[in-house]
Amino acid sequence: MADIPLALAPMASDEEREAHYHKRRMAQILAVVHAYTSRAALNDARNLRLVRGETWAKDMALGLPSFAEEDRPVAQDEIFPIIDTLKCAMAQKTPHVDVTDPRAGAGASPSADATAKASAAHLNWNADEDRYGTAVQQVCFNALVFDKGGCLKVTPDPMRGVATWRSKLPWNVFVDANADRIEDVAWVFERCAVTYKEFNQRLASGVYRPTKAVVRPDAYPLATKIEDIAKPEAAQQVGASYSDAERKFLAEYVCIYEYWDCVDRRLVQYLAATGEVIFDVPWPYDLPYYFLWFHDAIG
Repeated sequence: MADIPLALAPMASDEEREAHYHKRRMAQILAVVHAYTSRAALNDARNLRLVRGETWAKDMALGLPSFAEEDRPVAQDEIFPIIDTLKCAMAQKTPHVDVTDPRAGAGASPSADATAKASAAHLNWNADEDRYGTAVQQVCFNALVFDKGGCLKVTPDPMRGVATWRSKLPWNVFVDANADRIEDVAWVFERCAVTYKEFNQRLASGVYRPTKAVVRPDAYPLATKIEDIAKPEAAQQVGASYSDAERKFLAEYVCIYEYWDCVDRRLVQYLAATGEVIFDVPWPYDLPYYFLWFHDAIG
């Protein structure tokens, strides 16, 4: 049968284009996660065990690179103090915020205006309340230890009128590796676990779209823990290492992929189990991820 000339080929409908878009995004997500779990995850798990100084016999069970017996005490005694010293030097006590008049230029004294003082006090209170210093310490630690570096997610909290700062586990956040700067990335996505109760509340309130498949809770996704990511792929499934009895009582979570499209400026959430789209809106705010990289970590 002869091919239809391009000029006469039927145009895809909006619905077909949207279905194609989401199919490609979900395929991309699964391919990126697979590439990480089959390559870099082993090195990240090895680095974490080096710093923790945990039982080295566990390395063989995970298939991690082994070390000579005489090197183990040296690794335990030397690596952690170095990493901890660097982390503490970079992430010191929670910084103090002062508000200055932007027209005064760099090095200007803090504003004496009552509104400026109130704003500074509010920001400083929130930094202490939200344990901002702890989040920064964790980001610095991750940047020193893991190939993927450290990641900080800053999102607005409408209830309190402030921003929340959360350090994200590097094996749960994936970023376009083709870009040299964060401003040039085409996409970033995060693997999240929400409670089944919260998921149903979002469904009932209309935040999430109704799903075709019946969504059932499961145990906390083991693939969000580095030790389980480093296991063979067949053992990475949600709750795979739990017994049936354990999964019954621990079934409280739903795993979701949160995809930030930096080209079309779309925020999409997919059910990890089925790939269904449950949330798709224009960016509510700019990309909330901030990354800290140094080198190829300690491995």
